[in-house]
Formats: sequence, C-alpha cells, structure tokens
Amino acid sequence: MAKKQDLETMLEQTEQPFSSPAFDTFTAAWAVSQRKKAAQTTGQAGTRSTPDTQLDKTHAVENDPEVLRRKTENVFHGPVLDTFTAAWAISKDKIKTRPEPKPDNAYIVRQIYTHLLMAGVQGDVMPILQPLSDDVEWQSPGPEAIPWAGAVRGREQVVQWFATRGKAIEVEQLVPKEFIAQGNQVIVMCEERSRVKATGKSYEVAVMAAWTLLHGVVTHYREAYDTAAVLAAFQND
Repeated sequence: MAKKQDLETMLEQTEQPFSSPAFDTFTAAWAVSQRKKAAQTTGQAGTRSTPDTQLDKTHAVENDPEVLRRKTENVFHGPVLDTFTAAWAISKDKIKTRPEPKPDNAYIVRQIYTHLLMAGVQGDVMPILQPLSDDVEWQSPGPEAIPWAGAVRGREQVVQWFATRGKAIEVEQLVPKEFIAQGNQVIVMCEERSRVKATGKSYEVAVMAAWTLLHGVVTHYREAYDTAAVLAAFQND
C-alpha cells in the first residue's frame, strides 16, 4: 500500500479523481474523503497554510470554470460518494437515449380496413374502434336524405354511425386501391358497391377517405364521394 506522503502527492496532482484513469471507483471515493480530512488537519495545525491562505485557495478552486462546469453537470458533487455513484458519474455521459420508433400510420389504417371487411361478415366493429381516440371526429358528406351523412364525435357516436349505415345499405364490395401516407395523414382510395335496402337499388362510387393520426391513434376521419349517385339509389322511381 502506498505511503501517506505518496497518496497526498497524488491527490494534489489530480484535480478530479473520478475522471482520472489512474483511480478506480473505490479509490476515487476514498480520495475525496481523504482530501477533506487533510485540508481540515493542515488548516488546524498551520503547517502548510494559514486560514486566510487556505480560504483564498478554496475561493480560487470554487471559482475555477472547470470546477463550476463539473458541479453544473454532476449533481453528485458532494464530498461523500459511494462506489456505485462514482461509477455512474463516469459513465453517465456515455448513456444515450434511443428515440422511440414512429408508428406506421399506413399499417394502422390498413388494419382498420381489414377489420372493416371482416365486420361486414361478422358484424363486429370493436376492432375498428380500438385505434380511434375517445373524441375522434368522424365526417361524411351528403344531404339529410342519406342517413349517415353529417359529423359525429366520439367512439359511441361512431358505433351509431355504423349501425345507421348498416340499417340503410348492404355493402356488397369495398376494395381499398391505394394508401398514401404523408406525415400524420393517410389518404385511402376505395371502390365501393352497395345496395340500398329500402329501394333495392345499387350504386358504385369511388370513395376518398382521409385519416389523421396522432401517436398512432386516429383523431379525425372524413370521406368524400359522389353523393348524387348515392342519393339517387335512395329515391323511388
């Protein structure tokens, strides 16, 4: 084991033992406590410096830009550090936070259309509601003669929207042709063929649906289609 004089010399030559490759974490913690003890002992004995001189040195060290920087970056700058904290202080700058992966909005909307097709067979709309926000805005164009035309808000009203639509028409075919994703929006181009239950008439329209998502959750849906063609199927000759 090194002599006391050799250890004191090493302490004087090392500004920050935690960043010095010559010290392991245990020695670093020990060195801090020994430095404080040595300063108190020499101050009382008066062998190395007078109280005024020691105070001047303390002020000089505290005002040193490098010391201030270290105190700002490392909240654990007190005189007592255990070995675990010392090791953390060395490695903390090397820790990098990985960015969270962005949700695949196009994939989320594709899954919704898969559930839409299954809902036409099984009548279960619950998988469609799961990606929707609690206060989702849902808009469909057209006059009042088209039962589902208008705007609704929230999951419960979206359920009613599907129920109203299901009572009025039978969707015979719904084919998503294209998914265009940009930013937080996904545009879907579909072809729909449906039959109005009250009149027995069918119509075919191209539907453009715009989906807006935030953090992978649908916040807004609006669709556009030839409302005149749909309205004509609701009218009796």
